[in-house]
Amino acid sequence: MCYFLSFLKNPRHAAAWNELEQTGLLSMRLVDHVFAEFLCDGQSQSDILCMMEMYGLIARFTPESADKDSPAVKYFVPAQLCSCPEIELDTSFTGICSLYIYFPDGFLPHGLFPQLVSRFIAGCPELGCKDEPNLFQNLARFILGQTDLFLICKQSFVEVVLQTKSPTMKTVWPRLSASAWTRF
Repeated sequence: MCYFLSFLKNPRHAAAWNELEQTGLLSMRLVDHVFAEFLCDGQSQSDILCMMEMYGLIARFTPESADKDSPAVKYFVPAQLCSCPEIELDTSFTGICSLYIYFPDGFLPHGLFPQLVSRFIAGCPELGCKDEPNLFQNLARFILGQTDLFLICKQSFVEVVLQTKSPTMKTVWPRLSASAWTRF
């Protein structure tokens, strides 16, 4: 459940809070609102954002094709995602073996998946990711040109999947079916 700073949820910023919970995108207007009450003399908003970024609480994404209407830097907060996709990834046709990060005690360490997603977002320029990632509570999709990288969180493991788009298929995203996300 998403209760992060729920005491600060001002109805004037409901749209920004909803965007944060649905897409993980942190609005700078919301940052201004949240930090307005807590900043002391000598502290700056950018210092706090840098510290949060350093510890993987937020992830900076700089779109390569930023137009003048969109911000030059965007921040994502993967730990605040509340939405699950209504679709399940079909990895059977990729031909590439998935990487599983398995935890034998049966449970993922708390906060590991959002940290992993934050690190991948921070590494987007090195990965060649030019588009914003598609983020959900248990799934992240990074578009790497003709390949999509998926991080899928399950109860006892994280699955890393690479899917190459074939020329006949416009995208693999529609090939996702709608049954198993209820297991989470």
